[in-house]
Amino acid sequence: MELDEDDDRCQVTVKDHSMSLTTVTVTVPLADVRFDEAYRQMELVWETWPMSEG
Repeated sequence: MELDEDDDRCQVTVKDHSMSLTTVTVTVPLADVRFDEAYRQMELVWETWPMSEG
């Protein structure tokens, strides 16, 4: 996940290495009030599905 701090957007990339070999990148606008919540949710995702080098 990459953050663009100037305009409160982040770029999220999801890669499926195991089956479809598909990579999807989206830009997500984040309102200031949701910014901390988005980080908390992303941490939960990383704890549930740890990233590993393919």
